[in-house]
Amino acid sequence: MVFKANITPTGITLQGPEPEAKNRILRRFPDHTEYFIRVQFCEEDGTDLQFNWRVSNDRVYQRFKDVFKNGIAIGGRVYGFLGFSHSSLRSHSAWFVAPFFHESKLQTYFSIISGIGRFGNIYSPARCAARIGQAFSETPFAISLSANGIKDDLIPDVKSKDGSRVFSDGVGTISQQAMEAIHASTPQRKVLPTCFQIRWGGAKGMLGLDIRLKGSVMRVRPSMIKFESNDKANLEICDMANKPIPLVLNRQVRH
Repeated sequence: MVFKANITPTGITLQGPEPEAKNRILRRFPDHTEYFIRVQFCEEDGTDLQFNWRVSNDRVYQRFKDVFKNGIAIGGRVYGFLGFSHSSLRSHSAWFVAPFFHESKLQTYFSIISGIGRFGNIYSPARCAARIGQAFSETPFAISLSANGIKDDLIPDVKSKDGSRVFSDGVGTISQQAMEAIHASTPQRKVLPTCFQIRWGGAKGMLGLDIRLKGSVMRVRPSMIKFESNDKANLEICDMANKPIPLVLNRQVRH
């Protein structure tokens, strides 16, 4: 259950608490969720702010920018910007946090982000924000690797002979035994999934069933690893599937 705040051009509307899908950060601090809020930037009626070339939104954008820079004061706490996932960015929302003590240590933006991984070698601000955003992806299920006896392994990407093309970009493999451990730890479905969209440490991508693998193992590729992280105890699952989904080309390619 997470509190929410709507930031509009003229005010702030407080809402919640409301059910929110878990992510790595909420899972890491299960007893301090009241210090996290999801902030939505929108019109007065809650709809998305629309661009109109006839109207200048400079003052509105400046107001939103001030919120990101200075935070929001609510109930004696100041909630400052923390991060966002790709899906929350599309919905014009972001995560904010107020400082709190966890295990006798003060948790702030810097300590929380440093606990995710190491981003010092990423020099593009947009890319760095996207990599941090992996920890804010909605992951309803998290499977403990050690508790389920799942081992991890790093395998090379499948490339063309000259190495200029990567055919396995973002896709690893998982054994039958490890897949069954995931099935036992997640809600049962009529047809058991064989593909998993995952977040694990600094890695993201897909794991597909490889019946040739022995034992309980998952194998990731270098193309899946976006940043270095020691937070690898749990395999976080965004979604699962057992068959291909409809595919369409985007407009640029289609036309």
